[in-house]
Amino acid sequence: MTLIEWSEMFKTGVEEMDSQHKVLINMINHVHNLLEAGKREEAKEYFRKEIVAYVEEHFSCEEKFLESINYPELETHKKAHENFRKIMMQALRKVEEGDEHEFQTCIALAWSWLYSHILKVDSKYGKYYKSMNDPA
Repeated sequence: MTLIEWSEMFKTGVEEMDSQHKVLINMINHVHNLLEAGKREEAKEYFRKEIVAYVEEHFSCEEKFLESINYPELETHKKAHENFRKIMMQALRKVEEGDEHEFQTCIALAWSWLYSHILKVDSKYGKYYKSMNDPA
């Protein structure tokens, strides 16, 4: 079952970033499927190890890309990533301490943050990048 469907509205117009966003959406769907199959511990492990690592890789790649195009809102973008890291790490600590409810919070947080971040924040660099490559 798919929790989140990739759609055109998620496209930034930067192929590499769009590809990475698709991977993140697929990873969240995988956690959802594990939970639906009753594999809660496996889902938690996958989330803690695979998703957290991939998010870090994506943030690093995205920030390097933004530096490469001299994106004027780079520092603001980095702060958004840092805020997400802090919130997610706090939630994951609670999960590791045995707070079962907090795992649901982590999943909801990851999905809602990804959704709003792509649509509201990442879309801006997509427009900026497009304007750089489309002569007026």
